[in-house]
Amino acid sequence: MTNETSWVVVADGRDARILETQDGQHLKQALDHDLVGPNPLDHETGDERPGRVQNSLGGGRHALEGFDHHRAHKAELMARVAQELNDAALAGRFKKLYLVAPPQALGDLRAALGSHAAGRVAGELGLDLTHESVHAIEKRLPDLLR
Repeated sequence: MTNETSWVVVADGRDARILETQDGQHLKQALDHDLVGPNPLDHETGDERPGRVQNSLGGGRHALEGFDHHRAHKAELMARVAQELNDAALAGRFKKLYLVAPPQALGDLRAALGSHAAGRVAGELGLDLTHESVHAIEKRLPDLLR
């Protein structure tokens, strides 16, 4: 890898791809694998319906707020992605880093980045492009990669 290599992370909280470019136009896989987070069904996490509580002052029954397992799994995946990026930044595998994810996943990823990777972030885009082909992603990002 040369010092001009840029990495582009395309994630949505359930899936993440790390792509690279040398020229800011053509993307290819940076890693030999994609990162996939767990996505259990509600009944597998016990979160089908929140519990209920009786109000002691005669106000009736109210739903309790339950723990959001889906949200926790998404944050866990973004932490794994951040670890990959931190390790690669320390190894000097890329000069610039671009983050492409929906706002919530983007925030989770940004918060999990270590200082080495965070210092290389050159741009962000709040879109979900995880289901796009690499070619389609290339067409959507020219302004971001300049």
